[in-house]
Amino acid sequence: MTALEQIQQDLAEFTKQYGLKGEILHNDSQILCVLRVVPIPNGKFTHPSTNILFQTDRNYPLSAMDMFWTDKDLVLADGSNPTNAEALTDFPDTGKQWRQFSYHRPAGQSWDPSRNGIEQQYLVVLKRWEADR
Repeated sequence: MTALEQIQQDLAEFTKQYGLKGEILHNDSQILCVLRVVPIPNGKFTHPSTNILFQTDRNYPLSAMDMFWTDKDLVLADGSNPTNAEALTDFPDTGKQWRQFSYHRPAGQSWDPSRNGIEQQYLVVLKRWEADR
């Protein structure tokens, strides 16, 4: 199975389990997984939902997903930037800029290609958002 086929299968399973919508965008080197209208912690941010982007490459799932991106206007309810989320990144395949959350997997929880994928990366996002200031 190719990386593109694997991530498409993973996304189909993820969206079915979580009731979310998503799409895969790709070019010669990158594969982007975009989750659409994802609910976020109530009252913590300026919006009740956002799009989330995960980036990987043609070696998925051997290549770890690291960090994530959201709609660029997502900030904390008080108007400040979330911790480690000041940078904006252009992803030409999406036609827009995204807010980069430089959040990494917790110590001792390295990427394991036999069990990690979209769902585990999504759970990292939720856990980090809960812990953010």
